[in-house]
Amino acid sequence: MTRPAFWLTFLAFTCANPGLLSANLFDAEEMNTPVMTLQSGEETLTLDTTLAIALRDNLGLISKEVQLQGKEASATASFRKMLPTVAVSSSRTDILRNTTLYGSKAETFNTSLTLTQPIYRGGALVSGWQSADAQREQAQLDLVHTARTLIKDVKAAWYSLLEKNQLLKEAEAAMDRLHQHEKNAQAFFREGRIWRNEILQAGVKVAQGEQNLIGARNQVELARAELNRLMRRPLDHPLDAQGALTWIPLEWTLENAYAHAQTHRTDLKKARLDIQVGKLNEVSTASTTLPSVNFTGTYAVATPEMNYHENDATLTAVLTMNWTAWNWGQTSQEVAAAKAATYKSQLTYDDQIQSVLLETRKAFLTAKESALRVEVLKKSLNQSEENYRVNQIRYQEQLGSATDVLDAMDLLTSTRNNHTSALAAYLTAMAALDLAIGKGAEEMETKQP
Repeated sequence: MTRPAFWLTFLAFTCANPGLLSANLFDAEEMNTPVMTLQSGEETLTLDTTLAIALRDNLGLISKEVQLQGKEASATASFRKMLPTVAVSSSRTDILRNTTLYGSKAETFNTSLTLTQPIYRGGALVSGWQSADAQREQAQLDLVHTARTLIKDVKAAWYSLLEKNQLLKEAEAAMDRLHQHEKNAQAFFREGRIWRNEILQAGVKVAQGEQNLIGARNQVELARAELNRLMRRPLDHPLDAQGALTWIPLEWTLENAYAHAQTHRTDLKKARLDIQVGKLNEVSTASTTLPSVNFTGTYAVATPEMNYHENDATLTAVLTMNWTAWNWGQTSQEVAAAKAATYKSQLTYDDQIQSVLLETRKAFLTAKESALRVEVLKKSLNQSEENYRVNQIRYQEQLGSATDVLDAMDLLTSTRNNHTSALAAYLTAMAALDLAIGKGAEEMETKQP
C-alpha cells in the first residue's frame, strides 16, 4: 500500500469513530477540512487538520515507513532465494609458450551459461522467507503504533492549547471583574461608605490579576509551541485552535477494554511474532543436519580466436547432494540455543500480557476518575457563580465587605479554571485510553499471527 493510500484508509476509519480523530498524509489543501487564515496571518486549524499535518511531516513516522520498506524488500529477497539463478561467465586463455614438438601459440575463448536451482535445504529457505515476512509484519505494527502514539500526543497538545486559551479568557474576564470592583470601591469611598483600605485591597488584587494574565498568555504560547513541534513547524508559527473542549462519554467498561487491548495492542502482536520467528529459527538451524540438494545445468562453448563458427559446445546437468554427517554436536547445541530463545520470547509474551492489562487498567481508572472530577466541578461551578452574585448584591447594599466579594471572585475564577483543566485532563485521558487499548485503524494492521 502506498503512503497516501495508507493514511487515506486511516482517515476514513478514524473519522467514522468519534473517539478517534485522525487524518491522512496528503497536503492540507487536499483535505475536506479547510485551513482558515485570519487577516493577521494567524492560521486557524481544526483537530483533523492538525493531525493530518503531524502525520504527514513527523520524522519518526517517516522513519518507520522507511524501515517497513526495508523489511518488505528483505522479505521479497528471501522469497527469491528459492528461485533459480542464472550465471554467465566468459574467459580467455592464451598459450604463451609450448615446448611440444608440434606446439604452437594460440588463444581460446570459453563462454558458459549456468542455471542453478536449489531443490532441498532442509526447510531453511522456506523458514527464512517466513521469518523475513514476520519481521515485515513487525515493522508494519511499529508504524501503526508510532502513528497511534503521535495521534495521542497531538490530541494531548491540542486539548492543552484549548485549555490554555480558555484559561486566558477567564484571566481576562477576572481582570474585568477586578477593574469593575475597583471602580465600585472608589465610588463607595467618595460617598464615604467604605474605608480607604478597601480601595488599596482592590488595587492589590488588580495587580495580582495582571500577573495572572501575563502567566496565562505565556502558557498559551508554550502550548502553541508544543503543537507546532509535533507538526514539525517553527515553534513561533502563528496558530489558533478552532474548537472547544467538548465532553465525550466514557463508553468502555474495564472488561471490554481488556479484551480490546489483548486483541489489538501492537506490542502483543509483535511479541507473538517473536515466538513465531523463534520457531522458524529453530527449523532453519536444524536444517544443517539434513542434506541439501541442488540442480545445476551448464551450457559451455569453447572456440579458438573468437571464431564461434568453429566451437566445442557441451551441455551438462548435475544433481548435487551435500550432507554434513558429523560436526561434534555443534548443530545440536545451536538448536538448543534457538529453542531457549523461543522459550524466552514466550515468557516475555506472558509477562507482557500482564503489563498491557495493568497499563489498560491505569488508563481506564484515570479516565473514570477524570470524568467524576468534571462532574463534581460542574456542580461546584454553579454554586460558585451563585455565591459571587449574592456577595455582589450584599456588597452593593452594604451588607457584606469587599473581602467577601474578592473571596467570592477568587473562588469563581479558580473553580472555572479547575473545571476547564479537569475537562482537558479527561479528554487527554480518553486519548491515552485509546492508545492503551490499541483502538483505531484495525484494517491497517496485519492479520493476527
